[in-house]
Amino acid sequence: MKLFTKKFLALVSTSIAFALSLSPAQAQPAGAKGENFVYIMQAGDTIGDVAERFTSKPGNWRKIKTVNKISQDNKVPVGKEILVPFSLIDTYPDSGVITSIVGDVTINNSPADKNISITEASRIKTGADSTLTFKLSNDNVISIAPESIVYVQRLRQFSGTGLIDAIFKTEQGEFSAKVDSNNGGVGRFEIRTPVSITGVRGTSLRSRVDQDGNTIVELLSGKAAVANAKSKKETALPANKGAIISSSGKIIQSSLPEAPQYTAKLDGTSLAIDISTRADMQGYIVRYTADERGLIELTRHHLPNKSSATLPLPSLSMFYVQVRAVNQDGLSGTDNTQQIIVPTTSESDSAAGGSTLLVKPPQQ
Repeated sequence: MKLFTKKFLALVSTSIAFALSLSPAQAQPAGAKGENFVYIMQAGDTIGDVAERFTSKPGNWRKIKTVNKISQDNKVPVGKEILVPFSLIDTYPDSGVITSIVGDVTINNSPADKNISITEASRIKTGADSTLTFKLSNDNVISIAPESIVYVQRLRQFSGTGLIDAIFKTEQGEFSAKVDSNNGGVGRFEIRTPVSITGVRGTSLRSRVDQDGNTIVELLSGKAAVANAKSKKETALPANKGAIISSSGKIIQSSLPEAPQYTAKLDGTSLAIDISTRADMQGYIVRYTADERGLIELTRHHLPNKSSATLPLPSLSMFYVQVRAVNQDGLSGTDNTQQIIVPTTSESDSAAGGSTLLVKPPQQ
């Protein structure tokens, strides 16, 4: 089985809302609440300033005052959240750049190509052992896992500020995001499913739709808020927590499992994995990736709660193996990552005792 195509040429080193914890001195754009952009007032700010900066029309200050029930512009306290309706904000089309294609991937029913841009209304579909990774104009990175369908519902940029206004709809499969505010704050970054809305404000997360129609959100770092798609009432989600939103809209939170301990050893053309299993886990996910961050996935294996497995090697001389635990709720945690270097034929011939495995610990 081919783990990647010739298109795998560009290797690089994901409604959900991420919330930054900001002091008044660090006040800045802070994501979205419903159909409103959130801005935290800074010293010296007026509603007129906010209107001019984000809507290009100073006269919109009246509408913003009304939305926020403000009577006097000059008495808005520092640190107050100001809601700015997205309908007032000027935007223009944005696009994403494909950084890797693995396996069979289509965009709008055509084979994916690294020269194709990801734009609003793009529909991305990945096959078995196939992934797509792309980067937005603000350097945020999105990775689409195997057997997934993701629709780019909105991909625009705020005029004058460079903030991203993005909405992704996951129809099936898994969506991963590495969202960094780059100290400039966050516009809107949402991952929507039929039953949930997750709004991103800067961090690392995974979101997927399972076979029963439930949405599973795993927040690896930062802060987030998840909401029932019907009520749209947000529930805060702290780091290292997961949320399961059922098809009926019920939200259940649980802690993510710790990264498992394991050893990896070359065995001919295979890799022998020995995991220190825990009785309270239902299984483990073993992934091969081309990058240490785990964004360029080559293949994955789902293992029941057993301690060892022998898996075929990818067609690469260097790759990463990442192992994560899956708890009884179906939530998976952070990966334990090792770099694997497969010796060349000459190295193998000169090595006493057969194959040799070089394992480099992940960079701190």
